[in-house]
Amino acid sequence: MEFGFAWQCIVKRAAEEEADLIVLGAHAGEGATHVPWSTVIG
Repeated sequence: MEFGFAWQCIVKRAAEEEADLIVLGAHAGEGATHVPWSTVIG
């Protein structure tokens, strides 16, 4: 599990996985009113 700013976690994971492409998409779930600027990857 990683904690931090979304862009840092995403770029770090992409580099670790030697990713050729990063696809992002976010939508609010039921009852959610916003999407946070940080993320947890686990």
